Parts: sequence; structure tokens; C-alpha cells
Amino acid sequence: MAGPRTDEQPAERVATAEIRATHEDTVTLSLDEYDARNLAGGDYRLLTLPYEPGADRQFASLLRAADETMVVVTVAAGSALDGTAVETVEGTVVAVRGDAGVDAIPSASRVLAAGDTLYVVARPDVARRVDAAAAVAEESDDESPSQ
Repeated sequence: MAGPRTDEQPAERVATAEIRATHEDTVTLSLDEYDARNLAGGDYRLLTLPYEPGADRQFASLLRAADETMVVVTVAAGSALDGTAVETVEGTVVAVRGDAGVDAIPSASRVLAAGDTLYVVARPDVARRVDAAAAVAEESDDESPSQ
């Protein structure tokens, strides 16, 4: 999208949006809330560029058609995953966010630490096991009354 301009000023991109629908001279765009607020009330000219699907959109469309899903879990201190390598995690770890930032497609030997956030692609049953492994098991109370 280009901002308001006069013939002397070059076009300036003010936002990026996705075309959702068109009807005659009306175009419905999808863009984030911040950009929408900045554009409100302005007089803008819409420019379109050739569509090239991004890797994120391709990945999302493939994931929607698959049996697997994405699960996001945070490694708790003392959990089964704390101090282990990525290769021990069931499913496919596609990213790890830790103190040093995001590690996309991490090495199998990368050691996980408490506080790391894992992005894992797995079937729902495997996703539940990964979630459980990232959490600290609750200790049972040995002094509970037996019935």
C-alpha cells in the first residue's frame, strides 16, 4: 500500500496487507491492527505486487492438512527435558526460544534448559507426552489418608 502523495513525491509503502476479497472498486484487506489505525481516515492508493507465498504460509497450509499439530511448551526446572538434548524430544522440534534468542531447526545435540520454549510438530498423543515431559511431576503426598 502506498501513502498519500502528490505528483512530486515518490510513493512510500505504509503497510503490507493481504487481499481478502474484491467487488467492483472495493477491496477488502487484512492487516494488523496497528497499521489499520494508522491508515484510518487517510486517502491512499492501493498497489499490488505479485503474490509469492511465504514459507510460513506454506508451512501452515501443510500443517492444516497433516495429522500432526504444533505444540508450544516451556521446559520447567527439574522436568524430564531439563538438561537433555533436543534429540530426546518426541516429535520434531522446529525451534527453541531461550536466553540467546530463537534457534530455528536446532541441532539434535542442543541441550535444553529450564525456561526454554520448544515449538514441536507432533501427533496429538505425542504432543501430550512432550507437554508432560516439559512439566515437573507433582509429588504425591505419602501422608494422605487411605480408604
